[in-house]
Amino acid sequence: MKFYILTFYLLINEVFYCSQVCKKYFCSQLNEGTCIVTQEDTDQFTLQKCEDPNQFCPFMNLSNNNQVRCITRDGFHPRSFPGGDCTNDSECITGNCQLGICSGKRLNEECRDNMECYSGYYCQNNSKTCQAQSKEGEMCEDDTDCINTHGCHYGKCIGYLSLPIGTQIDANQKNLLPLCQSGLHYGNRCESMTNNGKNPNQCDDTEPCKYKINDGSIVHIPEFCTCGKNPTGLKYCRLGNGESEWSDYLGYLKLLLKNTNNCHTLERGFCMFHLRESNEILQKFLIARAKALKYNELINADDCVLKIFFPDVNS
Repeated sequence: MKFYILTFYLLINEVFYCSQVCKKYFCSQLNEGTCIVTQEDTDQFTLQKCEDPNQFCPFMNLSNNNQVRCITRDGFHPRSFPGGDCTNDSECITGNCQLGICSGKRLNEECRDNMECYSGYYCQNNSKTCQAQSKEGEMCEDDTDCINTHGCHYGKCIGYLSLPIGTQIDANQKNLLPLCQSGLHYGNRCESMTNNGKNPNQCDDTEPCKYKINDGSIVHIPEFCTCGKNPTGLKYCRLGNGESEWSDYLGYLKLLLKNTNNCHTLERGFCMFHLRESNEILQKFLIARAKALKYNELINADDCVLKIFFPDVNS
């Protein structure tokens, strides 16, 4: 699981819209052991890859520091949710490892949030007790109420990647994984969206991103113009789902969703169980997901930037 944990942190980042002033990322020589340096009064990040193969650059620490140093991989791993494997208390989110399993709350036991419940359960808002995750067609308030292969759609659980193009979706529901077979929606409907023009498409506030949708019309989507991680601070259009990168991502996601029985409700797409398995499908999924969802950030990025922020793609 050499790079998987880095990818986990990377891919939960928020999407930044056109109005944001983009940072500039470039490689240069830094003091030994330092991998990222930024100045508060500039928009530049200077990076240097870690020379020691047993170390990595914890870029997730950037929010608290102006300088990030390489650290060893030994002992660095995400903590397990209740029901996950552990060898000591520090490996559990609940801080309690019993007989090799992270402890948690079971059916009808009181809970404060989902983190406290065992895999297979969620913390019900009304009763504040752990309840079995809802199945196909059963009631829900959000995705975590549903079994791991399903999301919440107009108050009922339905399978991820199950809605055909043209299906109306709930605009008020923020799903953790796509419900649309196409992976994207526009105007509250599942859509096919192909970039209008040759990729990569540079964009800015005056030249928004254009996509051809299922009915043949061209739509402008300003919020799909997002910052990259290039040295010049340019913005590029996010990749439409008409490209092969999206087909690969959705294909591998379907394969992983078939094996989610041992995953906690907060772990969707892939989980600690998948990490421990370290299978080939997971590695291909992580690469495909980065290429599809972070396409604009990969464009014209310096080599050391790719190695730090996208190690799976650059390995």
